[in-house]
Amino acid sequence: MAKEKQQKTKKTNNRLYLDLNYTGILIFLLFRIPLTNIVGNEGNGYFAVTWELYTLFGLLFGHGIYYVTRDMVSKRNKKGRYHNSTRVLSAALIISFILSVIGFLIIYFGSDYLLGILSMKLSRIGFRLLGILLIINTFSGVLRGYFEGCGTSVPTCFSKIVEAFITGTGAVIFAATFYKYGGKVGALLFVEQYQPAFGSAGIAAGCVCGSIFSLIFLLIVNGVYQKPLKQLLQKSGASEIESVASILKEFLIVLFLTLMELFTFNLFRILNIGLYIKTYSNTELRDKTVQYLGSYHGKVLVLTAIIALVILSISGKNVKKIQRCVYKDNLKMAWRYFCDDAKQFLIISTPLVILCGVLAKNILSVLYKSSGNTEVSMLQIGCINILLIPLAVYLSKLIKLLDLKLFAVIIPLGSFVIQTLIMGALVKQENIGALSLIIAEVVFWLLIVLFELFVIIKKFKFPTLRNMDV
Repeated sequence: MAKEKQQKTKKTNNRLYLDLNYTGILIFLLFRIPLTNIVGNEGNGYFAVTWELYTLFGLLFGHGIYYVTRDMVSKRNKKGRYHNSTRVLSAALIISFILSVIGFLIIYFGSDYLLGILSMKLSRIGFRLLGILLIINTFSGVLRGYFEGCGTSVPTCFSKIVEAFITGTGAVIFAATFYKYGGKVGALLFVEQYQPAFGSAGIAAGCVCGSIFSLIFLLIVNGVYQKPLKQLLQKSGASEIESVASILKEFLIVLFLTLMELFTFNLFRILNIGLYIKTYSNTELRDKTVQYLGSYHGKVLVLTAIIALVILSISGKNVKKIQRCVYKDNLKMAWRYFCDDAKQFLIISTPLVILCGVLAKNILSVLYKSSGNTEVSMLQIGCINILLIPLAVYLSKLIKLLDLKLFAVIIPLGSFVIQTLIMGALVKQENIGALSLIIAEVVFWLLIVLFELFVIIKKFKFPTLRNMDV
């Protein structure tokens, strides 16, 4: 009886940690609502470009190391080789430092060139500030990956909550201050765009503040963890210690595979933004381009992401059961669990999609005190992602648990290529060109879901597909 109670408590805790992990992201997204009211659509437009470029640089120059550290540490801890886990941590910290500094230098010295390609040079200050964020967040990611590899998500969850609160509060303060200062500079130089551009830089400054406090929190946790770690190290024999060369070789291979999987998720949006800006830079919509970007990135994506994360936190809890059933060749039961999860997603998401579509104008008016026809149309189209994004994330997690790693790379890559072609065609259409960003976004997630569903259904129906596992 005591054992059953302990297992029940453990499951409850795991659920709690999962919810807390989403909480940090939700807090940051909720802060984006008042930030939009401070910097306006144009400020959000400038921030959209800097943030999407940052996420791409972050992946290539450090953030992907979080996943590598987590998986490699977990693999060694399961075998009781704790000395090797600490060596993985050391290697991750060294590699992350080198990569993040390279990324920072490219951002700092190449910001004019990169932003010049997108005709958004006024985003330079914010982009350079995010270069600092790249270094700090890369170190935080390594520590989070290490703790999760050791079997606990608590430091990750609480550090993200701390980061979200500090980031949100700091961003509101800095954005308001920078926005006023930008207005004065713009008045002196007769350039109105300085005001929203400086406001977006204020958001970036808030992000840097939040990341600093998060890193401090993780360093404190790491200091507390040193005592039990010494006891664990005594259990790991010296004969089992891996060479530095073997760790680095495995590290680089896993990092490459991780980047292959995540790269398209970070590339498609900035590529769409680039196509959008370039297409309308010499047309009558040129002055509204930044505003439309702000509506898309600061309103539609934020609102749909908030609802999607809430749905994810309360749905799709049978993934582990599905994994166990598949490994036991009980495909009928696995399919039943899968259908239960799918029904739950549909039951929760469908009414929300309908309500958001019908009440789009009212939602925008209440939250942002504005509801132009274009942004209302964007939200009505984008609300489809309330269903698609949670399903895509859930199915992606399931595919990884079923060791279909090849498909985890192929599916986003194929979806990226198709949506890019569609975006290139849509953006040139006069009637729907202004909505091409959000249409392409929905197409991308729809393709992801359809391809993932095909793989999962084929897995359940044809067990011989295991021969394709990687």
